[in-house]
Amino acid sequence: TSSARVRKRDWNAIASKIPDAKRTRLADAAFAPQLATLGDTPPAGDDWLHEAKWDGYRLLTVVRNGRARIWSRNALEWTAKVPEIARAVEVLAAARGIEQMALDGELIAGGGTQADFGVLQATLSGEKNAPLFYMLFDLVHLQDYDLRKVEQIQRKELLAQVLAGVLPPLGYSSHVQGHGDEAFAAASKPELQGIISNPADAPYR
Repeated sequence: TSSARVRKRDWNAIASKIPDAKRTRLADAAFAPQLATLGDTPPAGDDWLHEAKWDGYRLLTVVRNGRARIWSRNALEWTAKVPEIARAVEVLAAARGIEQMALDGELIAGGGTQADFGVLQATLSGEKNAPLFYMLFDLVHLQDYDLRKVEQIQRKELLAQVLAGVLPPLGYSSHVQGHGDEAFAAASKPELQGIISNPADAPYR
């Protein structure tokens, strides 16, 4: 479509201008996921980003030469388990003119609440036929550039550009900057697991 053509940008040129982006070849393999540490209270201050903790399965996606492969956080390949997700990522990459990228996200059913986790399991086992969604919250590699040392807020902004106008089953996991107490209170209402909080200037580690 014409809108898809408009969104094709010189992503290499964009990534090359980001501080700490490193030019390197993307490996055709799972990458080590960033892991969280449990806390009792949300961190305070405007230098933190807060987003929902989805209740689903963590999935890592690598796109090379336009083809997507998907792994669990334990590096077990899931591509054949979620072909519709892999295809959606490939369609997105083609529409944006992206040949190489690495994405981090969560596979969910429904609203991604604790109540929906059983529906997700039943759908994956074939017992139910609920729609699945892949909520993306990080961009680890784009074209020829490794973004793991790039600040979290810049990775999120770049991910938002890549996903602009994206349709289900893909989704962008949005965040708020600061207001940790309010973010945590809001996440508690739909019975989510809580929130994930990252320093705005943190690398992917």
